[in-house]
Amino acid sequence: STVIQTWDTCNLPTLLVLDSDQKPDTHQLPQDYSDYVFAEELSTRLLAKTIVHLIHRRHYDATIQDLHESRHLIDRIFLTMPDAVNIFDRVKDKQLFGNKRIFHDLGYTDEEVQAYGSQIVDTLIHPDDVEIYKQHKEDMRALDDDNVLHLEIRLKHKHGGWAWMYSHYTIFRRDRDGKPIEILGIAQDISELKRAEMALIESLQASKTFNRLKSNFITQMSHEFRTPLSIIQLVINNIDRNIDNYTAEKRQEKIKTIYLQIKKLIDMLNKLFVVSEVDTGKLILAEKQTDVVQWYTRTIDRFEHNLETSHQIISAVQTHTTHHKRMVDPTLLQYILENILDNCVKFSDPETPIHVSLMLENDHFTLTVQDAGIGIPEDEQDKVLTPFYRASNIGQIAGIGLGLYIANYVSRLCGGALILKSEVSAGTEVVVNIPAQVK
Repeated sequence: STVIQTWDTCNLPTLLVLDSDQKPDTHQLPQDYSDYVFAEELSTRLLAKTIVHLIHRRHYDATIQDLHESRHLIDRIFLTMPDAVNIFDRVKDKQLFGNKRIFHDLGYTDEEVQAYGSQIVDTLIHPDDVEIYKQHKEDMRALDDDNVLHLEIRLKHKHGGWAWMYSHYTIFRRDRDGKPIEILGIAQDISELKRAEMALIESLQASKTFNRLKSNFITQMSHEFRTPLSIIQLVINNIDRNIDNYTAEKRQEKIKTIYLQIKKLIDMLNKLFVVSEVDTGKLILAEKQTDVVQWYTRTIDRFEHNLETSHQIISAVQTHTTHHKRMVDPTLLQYILENILDNCVKFSDPETPIHVSLMLENDHFTLTVQDAGIGIPEDEQDKVLTPFYRASNIGQIAGIGLGLYIANYVSRLCGGALILKSEVSAGTEVVVNIPAQVK
């Protein structure tokens, strides 16, 4: 009894020696006792051997306990890590361990992950990344201690969409011959980083595009200003040299030429002024009571009067109400209609008519302008609504790429919308809807 109490308290390997007529009471012995020796069998050699065995057993038990505690700690670390950790057997081509964290974040339950098994990545991978993943598995078979493999793939989210995963792989265990048999991999969800990367790339591309368009705009603008200024200078020089020979009618003709060229310059400066106000947020809506039908008629008459080409403007008005006065901004409406008409004249044959109409309803009105010009390529119809962009099929036709941009922006500023329909070599139709309640 005394020996057993000592055994319980000293926490050391203990050898219990009994007489042959005694039976060990196993109920009193600790649960992990391993042996006992009868007195008549005791010898120095057996005693030494038994003591050594007990010491080794004690050390073995302690080591096993430490290993269990270490494994438990490692398991807890792996299970609570924000990244996915997995161990891959490249001989058997299957996953030996995984903490499932990534798959939980993708919306999958433990049961679903278990059902997919070691083929879960092969099942959820994006079709465009399949070949990359196959090559990656081949590379893992040839991986050595000095290298770390990196992999970027997309995995399918349970509720739709794709998540980007970035993984690192290295040797985890070798066999007795030193050949790598297990690979340790750590994967991170980098979807947010990818989205930020794509946004940055798009921003850089947009910046490059804008700088290119701006450069083209400056070149074109220089040409656009130089042309009317050159004509004005030429006409003035001509008048100066021949003023005594010109009749009143001839002088009037020359003055009209100068006037039209000056108007061109003013129109271009007005467009630049509008764009400047848009950029600085100074372009504002200033509504006032306006007879929309009268405004429309006067705008068309003024445009036709200043027209330099032989285009025929076919105008129409439809009213489904007797209330023509609405709270609108006539100056901004003029920006819309004249910029659209300018484009129609510029990009259509003078022998083809331009159709323009106003339809006035109780709560809104619609402006429709249609030409039979060169049209706009389908994939560029959104782009021509941005500043400085000029369609690829315009050839040598002059312009600065602001007309439709201004018309579209001002339409939205008025609470309306601009709809563009176009077909190459068939023409373009622009429809603008503007809300305008009777007040």
